[in-house]
Amino acid sequence: MSIKLISRAWEVNGISMAAKLLLIALADHAHDDGGSCYPSSQRLANRLGCSRRHIWTLLQELERAGLVARRSGGHRSTNQYTLRL
Repeated sequence: MSIKLISRAWEVNGISMAAKLLLIALADHAHDDGGSCYPSSQRLANRLGCSRRHIWTLLQELERAGLVARRSGGHRSTNQYTLRL
């Protein structure tokens, strides 16, 4: 958990409320040294109370805003998310 990144995520403007909640959830999984994390889309969906499909939509919003970079882990593997806060 990165308190530093969580605090920065709270200050982000210009994204939807749901995208901000996802950004905070990603920051909660991230480490202070670089902001990378590896939560599954199912884990994120469970934490936010929504579908995996909605998580993918929100991730696209965060990527377009330049707040998250996603690197595919391949088939049946978790992705790496790097927060740019």
